[in-house]
Amino acid sequence: MYIRTLGADPEALAAAFTQLDIDGDGSLNSQGTRKATEEYCTSEDPQAPSNWLFGSFS
Repeated sequence: MYIRTLGADPEALAAAFTQLDIDGDGSLNSQGTRKATEEYCTSEDPQAPSNWLFGSFS
């Protein structure tokens, strides 16, 4: 989705996925995605995994 709609770099997406896959099972289910979205919008922690929801901003 991010590659087609945003032109995201596949390698950058792989790095973001690694950060978002907090249980290390190799997948993101709807509950994990929802949690990451909620945390992205509400967390004040700059190291929160959800900050990778849209990839690296650096």
